[in-house]
Amino acid sequence: MLLKSRRIKEKYDNSNSNSSGNNNNIKKKIVVVIVILVVVTIILVVIIITIILVDIIIKIIIKIIINKYFLNYKQQQQQQEYVCGNK
Repeated sequence: MLLKSRRIKEKYDNSNSNSSGNNNNIKKKIVVVIVILVVVTIILVVIIITIILVDIIIKIIIKIIINKYFLNYKQQQQQQEYVCGNK
């Protein structure tokens, strides 16, 4: 009887240790998946922010270029009007 009870106890202990090992593996896999998801979301957020910033910078540069061109064009028109008015 004692041997049977010891064997049953050993089997029970072994099954518990295996299940806890499986639980640890599952927990490790879940942690790895969560870490990967967090890293991917951070990378995506950084990419989106850089795209938005580059878009804003390009718009500002285009506005500056257009303003300089139109200012030069307006100044030339004013100079031509002034010259034509004097003649």
